[in-house]
Amino acid sequence: MKGARPRLSAAPPAARATGEKRLAEGGREDTYMSKKYRMGKRFQKVLTMGILAEIAVLVVAYFVYEWLLGEWIPSLTGGPLLAIFGSIGILAVWCTNKFLRRFNENYWYEVTEKGLRMNRGQTARFYPWEDFKGARVNRFSFLSALPVIFDMTNGPMELDRSLEDSYGLTMEVLRHIKDHADISQDVKDRINLVDLMAK
Repeated sequence: MKGARPRLSAAPPAARATGEKRLAEGGREDTYMSKKYRMGKRFQKVLTMGILAEIAVLVVAYFVYEWLLGEWIPSLTGGPLLAIFGSIGILAVWCTNKFLRRFNENYWYEVTEKGLRMNRGQTARFYPWEDFKGARVNRFSFLSALPVIFDMTNGPMELDRSLEDSYGLTMEVLRHIKDHADISQDVKDRINLVDLMAK
C-alpha cells in the first residue's frame, strides 16, 4: 500500500529476533494442518445471548398484550394468553438453537498445505498462500491479541476474530507466508508482547 504507515516503537534487537523465531516455530507439517478453527465457546455465548434476548422480548410482549386485551377480550388473558406466548417462546428457542448450531457447524477456517480454506454456510473460499503479499497490524482494533490485516492479491483481508483460537489461526497463516510475504515489524512486535503477557 502507498504512503507511510504509523509504527509502534521499535522493539530491541533481541525482541525482534524472538518474534522472527516464533514465526519460524512449528514449520508447515504440524498438528494444525488439519485443524478446523470454529467459534467454540464463543458460539455458546452467542447462542445463550440470543435465547435470553428472545425470552426478554416475549415477556415484555406478553404483559403488553395482556394489558391491551384485558379490556377488549378478557377471556383471552391469563392462562390462554400465557399458553400462546409459551408456545411461541418454545418454538422460537428451538428454531434459534437449530439455526445457530447449523451455522456453527458450517462456519470454519482450515489451514492446508496449499492455502487457507474458509467455509461460511453455502459460501466456500480458498486462498492460496501465494496470494498473501503482506501482513500488518490493524491499529484500530482493540478486541484481539493479534489483529492482523493480510494484504492479498485482490485487496486486504482480515480473519474472523470471533473464533475461539483466532490467535492460533493467525500464527499458522503467518508461518506459511513468512518466506515470501512482507510481514511488518509491528506484527512481530505484537507477537512478542502477547508472549510476554502469557508468561
